[in-house]
Amino acid sequence: MIPTWFHRDVEIDMVGRDVDIVHRKTGAPYGDGHRYDETSAMFVRGLQVAGGLLTTGIVSQVEATILGPSATDFLVPDWYQEGPLSEGSQVALIVSALLGKPANVVAALKRFQGSHGIPPSGVVDETTAIMLNEGEVSYA
Repeated sequence: MIPTWFHRDVEIDMVGRDVDIVHRKTGAPYGDGHRYDETSAMFVRGLQVAGGLLTTGIVSQVEATILGPSATDFLVPDWYQEGPLSEGSQVALIVSALLGKPANVVAALKRFQGSHGIPPSGVVDETTAIMLNEGEVSYA
């Protein structure tokens, strides 16, 4: 089963919650700014060699499944519902409140996602819901 933290292949120079989870699970040092770097890829290649996989250093669904779920997977909030925000829906109201009630919720959500290493889709996925719920609202 694919862990909920996995939402993209993890490659060199990426940052985000998924990268931090890969670091924790492989024992790789966090490196410069929590980036997935050449050292991170080396640890993943070790996992790939041990599993008889192609040694790319990239974390795909196969490697993510081997690494397994994150201890934070239980943090998915009760209000979570994947998909586009529907105007006036309960989820849209909650997301708006968590983002500080911006004029354009979808644009603010995309900025939030981009600044947290999540593909800026404007759609609430599990990773976005967890990050919003943890109160890590910033657009740095």
